[in-house]
Amino acid sequence: MNGAEESLAAVTLPETIGTHPGNRKVKRDPLWREPRAIQATDLAAAYDGPHVLVNVNLDLPAGELIAILGPNGGGKSTFFRLAMGLKRPLVGDIKLFGRSVGTRIRQNQVAYVPQHEQVDWDYPICVWDVVLGGRYGLMGSEGTWRRFLPPRWAGCQHATAAYEALKTVDMLSHRQRPIGAMSGGQKKRVFLARALAQDAALLLLDEPLVGVDQQSQDLIFHVLGQLRDEGRSVILITHDLGSAKRHADRVVLINQSVIASGPPEEVLTDEWIARTYLRHWTSPEG
Repeated sequence: MNGAEESLAAVTLPETIGTHPGNRKVKRDPLWREPRAIQATDLAAAYDGPHVLVNVNLDLPAGELIAILGPNGGGKSTFFRLAMGLKRPLVGDIKLFGRSVGTRIRQNQVAYVPQHEQVDWDYPICVWDVVLGGRYGLMGSEGTWRRFLPPRWAGCQHATAAYEALKTVDMLSHRQRPIGAMSGGQKKRVFLARALAQDAALLLLDEPLVGVDQQSQDLIFHVLGQLRDEGRSVILITHDLGSAKRHADRVVLINQSVIASGPPEEVLTDEWIARTYLRHWTSPEG
């Protein structure tokens, strides 16, 4: 048996497994009552050159599906890196559900779906183990000898979560296949399943629609809408204005700073789009 087969063979799955995220019981701890998913104050960020982000002030309400749009190089992915604790701001502060980024990351409350280019698709790992990877942080926090075991020997609750997640995105039948053998849309579904398995309060998706067929795109938005309806916070980066207008509760336009934020019908106008994509940026250094 490979890792996926062993994981499934070792687990007796309950008969009442839900097929969609909305069928799961939503946890109601104080974190879920926080009004803001992300609060950024006077944020600035740079790499080796000019500022990528500057003077970013943004309050993103919890429990919404939010789309972030802007030109390439405008700082969208950098904003996600700050929210994931993968990069430190030059100045300013960012909080997740009222607490520091580090706190929420340690609590496994932030799930991330990366861009296609950020993943080594040749790495020899099957779909099941990719999705089970969403449970690694929870396994490590159990505080018992189980955290030292290979993931395929994880407890029943972890395998059940991976099973539910794969079923939700209609990829359960592909669980034994190498991740590199999947199509573009299937790969995005698998990484969405990984985020679902983590059971986090905040999901960050970096361009989840690139290279995705229409069927996969429809399924992704269906699942994201259900997560939002559960009370989770979903934020995605996209270049697809049409999908943002149809599905998002709120749209944020970014080009080094926040150009506009609000309901799609107010933000996705010709004027605001032109200000965002045609903006000539002048760095603070002149």
